[in-house]
Amino acid sequence: MPLRTRHGEGVSGRLLKARMAKVIILIPFIVLIAIFFRYQVLHTSEYTLHSEENRLRRIELPPPRGLITDRNGKVLAENIPSYSIELYPQPPDSMEIALERLAPLLKLSVSDREQLLQKYKLRRSSPLRVASDIDQKTLAVVEEHRSTFPGIYLRSDMKRSYVYGPALAHVLGYVGEITDSELEDSAYSDHTMGSLIGRSGIEAQYEHLLHGVRGVKFIEVDARGRELGPFHDKTPVMPTRGNDLRLTIDLRLQMAMHAIMDTIEIGAMVAVDPRTGGVLAMVSKPEFDPNRLSSGISSSQWRQLLFHPNKPFLNRVIQGIYPPGSTFKVFTTLVGADLGLIGADAPGLEVICRGGLQYGRRFFKCWQAGGHGKVDYRDAIVRSCDTFFYQLGIKIGLERFCRYGKESGLLEKTGVDLPNEEAGLFPDENWYSRNYGRGNWGPGNVLNLSIGQGEITMSPLQLAMMYSPICNGGRRYRPHLLETDPETLRLPDIMFSREHLEMLIGPLTGVVNDPVHGTARGSRLWGQKLKMAGKTGTSQNPHGDDHGLFVGLFPASAPEIVVSIVVEHGLHGSATARLVKDLMLAYLEFRGQETGNEEFAIIAH
Repeated sequence: MPLRTRHGEGVSGRLLKARMAKVIILIPFIVLIAIFFRYQVLHTSEYTLHSEENRLRRIELPPPRGLITDRNGKVLAENIPSYSIELYPQPPDSMEIALERLAPLLKLSVSDREQLLQKYKLRRSSPLRVASDIDQKTLAVVEEHRSTFPGIYLRSDMKRSYVYGPALAHVLGYVGEITDSELEDSAYSDHTMGSLIGRSGIEAQYEHLLHGVRGVKFIEVDARGRELGPFHDKTPVMPTRGNDLRLTIDLRLQMAMHAIMDTIEIGAMVAVDPRTGGVLAMVSKPEFDPNRLSSGISSSQWRQLLFHPNKPFLNRVIQGIYPPGSTFKVFTTLVGADLGLIGADAPGLEVICRGGLQYGRRFFKCWQAGGHGKVDYRDAIVRSCDTFFYQLGIKIGLERFCRYGKESGLLEKTGVDLPNEEAGLFPDENWYSRNYGRGNWGPGNVLNLSIGQGEITMSPLQLAMMYSPICNGGRRYRPHLLETDPETLRLPDIMFSREHLEMLIGPLTGVVNDPVHGTARGSRLWGQKLKMAGKTGTSQNPHGDDHGLFVGLFPASAPEIVVSIVVEHGLHGSATARLVKDLMLAYLEFRGQETGNEEFAIIAH
C-alpha cells in the first residue's frame, strides 16, 4: 500500500511535481543557451557586421577627373577644392528632421526638401547630397554647429574648373550630377549617386577616360551619428585620377578666335589643319559659362539657358546646318572638271553673264545685277558669278550632280569626336519625290544646287573638311580634337584628281587678292609675303537677313590651316571674310614666333 502524506498526497505525486519543476526551470536555460550559441557562434559575423554598421559609415571617395590641356600643354580644365554637404542614411522621418534643421542655413524651400526626400527614398543605402560647392561662410557655420546636425557629413570634393570659361564652352562642354536612370546604365557602373559626368563636349565624349576609379574610406560615429574619426580596422582605398587628355586645340588661336567672334551675336567659326584633320580652334556664338553649370545653378536659371531663343547650348560648328551658298561652287567646279566640261589647260565652258539666266518660265538672277560679261571657271570663282554655275549645272544634269554629291562623302557626318553632330543634306531624285511629290520637281532644281542654294545644307565643320583635300592633294582625315596619330584617322582619298584640285588654288587666291574683281578683296593681307585664299558665300535665309559665309586657306601656296565661318544674318560673305583675315593675322604672329620664319612675321596690319 503506497505511503501517503498528512494531506493525503502520495510520495510518487511529490516526485512527479519535483521533476516537472526542474523541467520548467531547465527549459528557459536551454533556450537562452541556444540563443547565445546562435548569436555568439552561428551568426557571429552577421551580428558583428550589424554592430559595426551602427558605428561605421562607408564613404565613397569620388576620383578626380583627368586634366584637359591644349596641344602645347596649357591646362584648359582642372580640378579645384570644394565642399559638399551630405546626410548619412537614416530613417526617413529622421532625414526629414535633419533637412528641416538645415533649411535656413542652405535656403532650402519646402519643394527642395520634398525633392531631396524623394531622391533619398529611391536609394536609402547611399548618403544624400544636400548641397554642393558650399561657400566658406556656410562651411564655417556647419563646422561650428555640427552637433546640431546629426548624421551630417562634410565631403571634401574636387570641383571642375574651366580656366578660360566661355572661350572653350563648346569644345570642353561641362559636367553635371549623374541621374538615377543613368546609374542603372552599365556604362556608368563605376559611378555612384552624386558622381559628376560629362554632359557635352569633350567631357561627355571621353567620360570613360576622364572619370577615373572611385575609392572608399570608413569613419566611426557615435549613437547620434556624429563623426568620431577614421575607423582604423578597415584600410581605406584611395581613388585613382582619370586620364589626362591632350587636345589638338591651340589655346592662342582659340583665344584670338573667341575675341574676334565676340563682335557678332550668332554664328560659328572653326579652324582645321588640313594635313592632319586636327581641330585648332572652334567657337560657337552665343556661348555659355561652363563654370556656372559645373557649380550648380537653379532650375529657373537652367530653363532660361535651355529655352533662350538664340540657343547657347547649340554647337553651331557641328550642329548648325546652313545652305553653303557660293562656298559650294568649288564642288560644282570639281564635278564639271571630272566630266571634262572645264579644265586647267582648256578652260572649256565660257558664259556671257548679263545678270542672270532664263530657264523655262523662271529667270534665275546673278547676284551682280549688271552681269559679269564673258567668264570662264576662273573668273566665275573669283567674281562668284551665279550665271556661269547655272550653265555648268545644266550641263552636268541633276541626276549626275546628285550622284556625285552622294558618292563624294563630303556631306555625311564628319565623325568628329564630339557628341550629337548633325549631318548636312544632299538631295537626290528619290528625296525630291518623297518631299515634293512626283511631277513637282524637275531638271531645273540643279540650278539652285549648283550655287549651293536650294536643298543643300552643311555645317561649318563640313565646309572646312570639304576644302581640306584641296590643300593636301586629295587626302582626307577624320576631324578630331583628341591628339592622336592622324594616320589612324585617314579616310579614303577624295574622288577628284590632284590636277583638278590644284586648278582651284589660283582662282581661290584671286577671290581674296584680285584688287578689282575678288569678292573678298577687302580681306587681303596687305604687306604680307604670304597670301590667303578663300571663297565667299551668302546663304539665303527665309526667316530674315541672309547668312554670310567664308572659307579661308592659308598660306595659299601650301595651306596649313583652313578656316570656315558662318555669321547668321551676316548679310554677305565679304563681311565675314574680314573676320577670318583677323584670325589669319593672329596665326601669322604665332607661326612667326614658333618658326622664326620671316615669311610668317607680320609686316603690316
